[in-house]
Amino acid sequence: MTANLSKELTKIWDIAKSIDICMMNSRDEVGSIRSRPMSVQKKFDGSFLFLTELKSGKVSDLLHDHKVGLSFAEPKTQTYLSVSGRAEVLRDEALVKELWNPLYAAWFPNGPEDPNIAVLKVVPDKAEYWDAPANPVIMLLGLAKAAVSGRPYADEGAEHEKVNLQNS
Repeated sequence: MTANLSKELTKIWDIAKSIDICMMNSRDEVGSIRSRPMSVQKKFDGSFLFLTELKSGKVSDLLHDHKVGLSFAEPKTQTYLSVSGRAEVLRDEALVKELWNPLYAAWFPNGPEDPNIAVLKVVPDKAEYWDAPANPVIMLLGLAKAAVSGRPYADEGAEHEKVNLQNS
């Protein structure tokens, strides 16, 4: 990760890399929303990178609409991240080789030289995250306090931010 990322992008990346798998949401040719699990790559320069098949539904969706959403969730730690941005498909053999992990052979049996592999790059423009303390005892006490007091539950110590990244 480059050192010149904004504080907001750094926080977003810290959450994303701790969760790893996200749901990528795109729109198909008739406007229906499609969601697919994707593993975010561990390289980050302000954009999220994924390996994908060129002949996939998500790549077809991008022909109609480049806007996508990424949803990350880790209920055990009460950490959630939603990212919206623009996706593009890159034909970059060197980057595919750099991102390659032998486990990917399960999806790409012909290895990193497979002509059907591409890099899907998502440049975020907005994000929202929720990062709460994961201590279940504290959470239960907070829920009990809300129930007794009649006030909505407020998780002390929780972070919730909406971030506009278009100018980051």
